[in-house]
Amino acid sequence: MINTVKQVKDAQIGTAFEAVKGVLSKVYDQKTGEGKNGPWKLQGGSLESQDGSEWIKFTAWGQKDLKSLKGQTVLIRADTDKSGYPGMELEENEYKGKSYPQLKIMGSAEIAKDGQAPNPTQAPNPTQAPEDGATCLPEAPHQSDPRKVMIQIGNMYVKAYDIASYVAKQIHDPKGTEFANEEIHTLARSIAITMEHRGMLREMDVHPVGSTPKVVPTPQKPKPQPKPEPSYGDDGLQDDDDEIPF
Repeated sequence: MINTVKQVKDAQIGTAFEAVKGVLSKVYDQKTGEGKNGPWKLQGGSLESQDGSEWIKFTAWGQKDLKSLKGQTVLIRADTDKSGYPGMELEENEYKGKSYPQLKIMGSAEIAKDGQAPNPTQAPNPTQAPEDGATCLPEAPHQSDPRKVMIQIGNMYVKAYDIASYVAKQIHDPKGTEFANEEIHTLARSIAITMEHRGMLREMDVHPVGSTPKVVPTPQKPKPQPKPEPSYGDDGLQDDDDEIPF
């Protein structure tokens, strides 16, 4: 789905996003340098809601200079990179002793003016969300039955929610804080996105979680009946009821 600036601000730190839409209200000069892993580029700015009521700071790593997009409504699409790290996530930054959320955008993300065609040099991503905010299903696994695909997606989210509940419990116990149910669902969605990006959807069971698959019994062949043992008379000869008497 395409997230708004408010949805990004309200999310938990560490939440990954597939798509975010907003106005580049501020864009600072891009900084460059050379590190142990090679050259780097960093640019900061602010992403604002279209009605101007919400805004959030962002940092863009390894992106082109965004000055030409200042004041424009942009759509940021992201996927995990080759190392498995999310291309866009919410992080916590500290400035003058105060902490605040900040959107971190990596070089694997695509930033373009809203409505602009995707970069033709990049293959379209089937898991990217559609433009009008409609929910986009993950890439279909090897199953051809749509019902089984939907069950696999549901099972993946159930597992993601179990993981999110476990994390929330671990944080609650030592610190005395407690996650709201909506926060657990937000974390579960982030975990489900990561699971899907890592190809775990294909490994999900095609039966609903907790159900027992129907087992069709194998038809059993009738066992052959043993032949009756022949009876013998006192003379040791086989009796024959059909024998003609003399």
